[in-house]
Amino acid sequence: MEPWEASGSRRLGARRLFSLLTVVLALATVLFLGCREEVTTDIDRNIAPDTYLTGAPAESSTTVYRVHLFWHGNDPDGRVVGFEYAVTDSQPENEDSLGYAYTTRTDSIFVFQVDVNQQILGHRFYIRAIDNEGKVDPDPALTFFGAVDLVPPLPIITRAEAWDPQSGERMTIDSEEEAQPDTVPAGWNVEFAWTGVDGDRVIDEEGHIVTVGEVVQFSWQLVGRDVLATTGSKEDTTIVYDDLRDQKYVFTLRAVDDAGFAGLDPAQRSFVWNRDPQTSFETGIDSLGRERPHFFAVSDAW
Repeated sequence: MEPWEASGSRRLGARRLFSLLTVVLALATVLFLGCREEVTTDIDRNIAPDTYLTGAPAESSTTVYRVHLFWHGNDPDGRVVGFEYAVTDSQPENEDSLGYAYTTRTDSIFVFQVDVNQQILGHRFYIRAIDNEGKVDPDPALTFFGAVDLVPPLPIITRAEAWDPQSGERMTIDSEEEAQPDTVPAGWNVEFAWTGVDGDRVIDEEGHIVTVGEVVQFSWQLVGRDVLATTGSKEDTTIVYDDLRDQKYVFTLRAVDDAGFAGLDPAQRSFVWNRDPQTSFETGIDSLGRERPHFFAVSDAW
């Protein structure tokens, strides 16, 4: 019996050791799994939408500054809910920094600006779609073209008058030539009034010729008095000058249309504001060497 008992004791000890090792291993596994940093990766499975310009001027073409543009968007795994558009006058260094504006439309009429003294100016138009999860097309649709202002706005001086603040007497300033100014008597005030028209026309979608241009601003200057021109709204159409002095003046007027173009030739009126000359008698020598009194007249306006 003793050998059997000894053998059974050994078996019991082995089973206890195996159980202990199993517990230790399980505990180590729990501790390892509990201490391991859990790493997860977010996978963006949303496909970005695509954007298409379906109606626009041909690349590098020239068109009237008022342009009707059309676009479309497609999202393969959702739907397009809006668009963003941007306009720039030159190649941007970073297209991601463009100032985009949001719209839900798929077409719109844009008025592209030219320079105040430049009748044609190039533009880049960007449009990109946005899907229902907020993802933006990373590759916007783009076109480049020149916008031209075909008809310069026409400034019209409707009144150019000088008047005596004492008597109320009036005269018209008619001269448009700087070299041949009208003469305004000393002490008189001058007043100008004006209007403007813009004749830009396009053919609409029904084939009709329609006027699209309009005057939105005026710019005026009294050369000889004003250092810089004054810019006002389309409602600013009169000016009075009552602080003149003896010299020559040229009043110039420009109209600015909705494309920002002011034309190349302003309307103008030219005049000399004279004060009475300074007169005197002084003794002088005539052609025969005789001493005689002479009449002298001096004016700064001369």
